[in-house]
Amino acid sequence: NILKLDLAGPNVYYNRTYWVLRSGCLVAPRTTKNEIAHHVMKQIRENMTREHMVVSSVYSLQKYNAEMAVDILMETRSFSLILEFISALITALRDWPNNEEEYSDVVTNALIRLHSTLSKYVTYNDKKDDLRHYAQERLTYLAEATRNGPPILTHCQGGATFNKSAKFSAQVQKFLRGDLEEEDFGPFDDRMEAEKWTKNYFNFVIGDICSSNSLEGEREESIGKYSAMGTIDNAGMVRLKKNSVCVHIKEAKIYELHLAALEKLTPV
Repeated sequence: NILKLDLAGPNVYYNRTYWVLRSGCLVAPRTTKNEIAHHVMKQIRENMTREHMVVSSVYSLQKYNAEMAVDILMETRSFSLILEFISALITALRDWPNNEEEYSDVVTNALIRLHSTLSKYVTYNDKKDDLRHYAQERLTYLAEATRNGPPILTHCQGGATFNKSAKFSAQVQKFLRGDLEEEDFGPFDDRMEAEKWTKNYFNFVIGDICSSNSLEGEREESIGKYSAMGTIDNAGMVRLKKNSVCVHIKEAKIYELHLAALEKLTPV
């Protein structure tokens, strides 16, 4: 019955279905195991699109589900599919590092488990070559990411890019890449325009109400690799303040994840 949910598309209860499918793999005949593996991989493809990687609030494949997906693909010996999943994870982490906390351990453990399993076979040389390629790709990325040591607290978001079609684009990008923590932007035509601009590109504060990003704001910050809070005053001006401490804490966590992955993957 769960396999029939393929027809329902991506909107299913992953925690429940993945748990049942993983348990079913232990007793299912080979043909059913293959069906399960292809069903899971279909859902992975549907829920690791660019949109899912850019905006964390629309995650459909969370860490717990990704770990169960690895279990299922390994149990079914679907080596081609697990390699496809590993490749997708490595690409996602390279292009969208905001996903490191969610998927870093998943891809590390998947590489190690597959290496351990394939080493027991004298065949599957093509799969072993693919595995070595993906492991080396991830190791190269990790080595580069940790090359300069632990991150330091700074207001300079050096790699930031701001939407070129947005108002005050050049000024905002210069601010994000500079050393100032705060700066005012305006004037806007009216307060409504200031609110729309702020919500579309940043975290925002309106009056005494603090809000997290809108989907549009989170998407723009993820794509532009910056983080700032916009406060709208009564005159319709917007004061941007960089979330430097939050950025530093996140970067420090990712750095520790990178170091741990580098150590674990080196033997692979």
